[in-house]
Amino acid sequence: MDQGNIGEMITDTARRVLGDYAAASARAKDAWNPALWKDLEEAGLTAAWEHGSGGPLGSPVEAAFAIMRVAAEHAVCAPLAETMLANYLAQSCGLEAPNGPMSVAPVRRTDALSLERVGSGWRLRGAVGRVPWGEQVGYLAIHAALDGEDYLAIAPGRAVKGASETNIAGEPRANLEIDAELPATSVAIWRSKVGLRHLGALVRATQIAGAMEATLALTIEYASTRVQFGRQLRKFQVIQHYLATMASQSAAARVSVDVAVRALGRPQCESAIAAAKIRAGEAVRDVARLAHQIHGAIGFTQDYRLQSLTRRLWSWRDEFGTEAEWAHDLGSQVCRSGADKTWALLTEQMA
Repeated sequence: MDQGNIGEMITDTARRVLGDYAAASARAKDAWNPALWKDLEEAGLTAAWEHGSGGPLGSPVEAAFAIMRVAAEHAVCAPLAETMLANYLAQSCGLEAPNGPMSVAPVRRTDALSLERVGSGWRLRGAVGRVPWGEQVGYLAIHAALDGEDYLAIAPGRAVKGASETNIAGEPRANLEIDAELPATSVAIWRSKVGLRHLGALVRATQIAGAMEATLALTIEYASTRVQFGRQLRKFQVIQHYLATMASQSAAARVSVDVAVRALGRPQCESAIAAAKIRAGEAVRDVARLAHQIHGAIGFTQDYRLQSLTRRLWSWRDEFGTEAEWAHDLGSQVCRSGADKTWALLTEQMA
């Protein structure tokens, strides 16, 4: 069986597992469901993105990101994407990935952690903010530096202290103070070809694309069943225009993310990731606004699925870098490359 078929099977498995959870999640009001996490682990989905040829089920990188997109479509309240990313980083740096839910840090570009050698082990210190699920997970995969060299450290959750918050979507975020002594086996030289900030941005752009597709589908369904003045909403020209705008924005975000995922590991893949995060973030504005405009007041009710999706769109838009931050980085890269290389920079990832 080729990788494409295997990837499709894994994606279908994700839809089945998460679809069973979706109905219960509406009643649980975004609570983390331990039964769901057990199902995800048993299906091999939490470790689907592995360094090398693929995950334990042979999934290609594209399938791993498809799982993240499916999870976003279902507004899953669990650190699935963060655990997949942490597992990938641990394996790419030659560290053993621990079992259970994990997260990554730092998220903000201004946060930094330092390492120092203590005997045969290490000491990790620093403060990081808005860490996804920082106080709920068992371990954190942390980017740190020593003498200008990048490292990855795997720190147990019990070794950090912090204050818990939530983002707009109600997902846990933590401000952590880290001062932990780690064994030598928990720290390794950073070997991933792509940095944490870029990988995190691609994960969030992927989730945005998935949540937008679900938002569009839900809005089309509502416009097709809701009747006003004796006509379905979708029969009104202005609603058709809104839906077309939503569809075009969602498609643009999805294509930019697909290009960035395919570019992983290639030269200049960071520019594709920056473009994907920018484009996905920009699409949030129109998709969320028009979805709520079409739905009216019902779109804001807690028991209706739309608000769960759009709150995630607004939250993920700002994590691992805003559009303004990534636009500045991308613009600086274009300027450094020079005018004669700009076209190649823009198009080489499309091949």
